[in-house]
Amino acid sequence: MHRLSAVALAALLFFGVLTVWIPHRWPVHALQAGVFILCIPWAAVITLRARPPRGSLVLIPLGGAVLWGLLQLLFGWTVYRFETWNAVLTWTTHLAVFWLALQIFALPENRLWSRRALLYFGFALSVLSTVQYFTTPGRIFGIFAVDYANVGPFLNRDHYSTFVELPRPLALFEALRERRRTLPHALMAGALFASVIAGASRAGSILVTLEILVVLFLGLSPRFAPAGRLGRAISWTALFAVVFVAVVGWEVLWRRFQDPDPYRGPPCSRWSSSLWSAGRCSGAGSRIRTPTVAAASCSSPPSPCSATALGPASASALGQRPTPPMRCLTPATSPTTPTTTGLSGPPRAACRSS
Repeated sequence: MHRLSAVALAALLFFGVLTVWIPHRWPVHALQAGVFILCIPWAAVITLRARPPRGSLVLIPLGGAVLWGLLQLLFGWTVYRFETWNAVLTWTTHLAVFWLALQIFALPENRLWSRRALLYFGFALSVLSTVQYFTTPGRIFGIFAVDYANVGPFLNRDHYSTFVELPRPLALFEALRERRRTLPHALMAGALFASVIAGASRAGSILVTLEILVVLFLGLSPRFAPAGRLGRAISWTALFAVVFVAVVGWEVLWRRFQDPDPYRGPPCSRWSSSLWSAGRCSGAGSRIRTPTVAAASCSSPPSPCSATALGPASASALGQRPTPPMRCLTPATSPTTPTTTGLSGPPRAACRSS
């Protein structure tokens, strides 16, 4: 049961990574449902065998986040109950995943299997993401078009580098742990590092470099030094990193470091106003997770209630049905609208279906 549960949990988490770019809610709900279904047999086994489950202090803050959301709903402290319910469900999923990991990975062989599964999955995804980044930019896996220079399934280069920061220390650790594994795992570590450099994430490139230094510093332990594994791991990792970085190029990352104002640019490049307008006028009541709607012109961003704010093409991109044309109430006649703090804000033009 332990190994089967470990495979199922890994499959769920990998599914979440591969579908993170989808702008709809069904991948999130599918992942959450799978986690809760996986909890059922474990809860039944623990109850029937009268065996206390494994615990951890980390469960306290995770459970506290769930409890805080429920208290907000119970006493009416929330401004938007729908989003608060979503947050409670999200934190409950986090709590369930951590609790499952405590039970499933109690056996050392399961922990070893899960580490290697994450390492091999991360390495394969990094190679695929780097190839796709240069060959079919703006397309997820070279198939699905998105309005962003994605890296693999991630629409943000910083999010991709955050993911790579998980398997990369595992590659370095495996390179240090066994002599016969030094070469292949040093190659994986170099490929993972080069993929972050290719994605041009400034913070990510700094963090993965610091990871190398920290892991190699831990490798100074006498457990590795007598066999000469540390020097061998450093040499092979540095060689592969230099070769792969030379192949993918570092010029884009260097130019981004030279940029004195990384946030400069026209307002429409940030998508914020047009995305808010599209979600407000669509009446869908769901969050927009991908920047699929942007202003057509930087010089004249669309009005929140204009007929073109969410046309049929934009609505299809968001997975929503096209809404009827909108007409606006003038600011003088529109009622004041509550802000997220619960106070009344200045009058805004209100959307109304014609």
